[in-house]
Amino acid sequence: MARSNIPMRKWAIAIYLCLTSLKSVSSMKLHRELGISQKAAWFMMHRIREAWACDDQDGPFDGPVEFDEAYVGGKRKNKSNARRKDAEGRGPVDMTAVVGVKDRETNQVSAKVVSSTDRITL
Repeated sequence: MARSNIPMRKWAIAIYLCLTSLKSVSSMKLHRELGISQKAAWFMMHRIREAWACDDQDGPFDGPVEFDEAYVGGKRKNKSNARRKDAEGRGPVDMTAVVGVKDRETNQVSAKVVSSTDRITL
């Protein structure tokens, strides 16, 4: 972001778009969304990815860790009748599973959405 002619607001929007999409954002989509050239969008995405790059191959945690899963999606009684009928069954039906990991020594926390909570996936 330093020494670029692109306003800070467009950088913030680009970072938001990159965070909220599943597989990042193409430079063509970014250029259409922000109203900048495709070359500038390509430059922005490379700078954003470079800032997020992690050099250590061992992972972010060095010592013993704790992990747990949670289900996010709201209570059934707060949903409309149409959404209640779609989610038939018991337990965390129609909810998203999130797994969190905490390093005991540094108290660093990381969370990730997972497709299932079986032993192999976790």
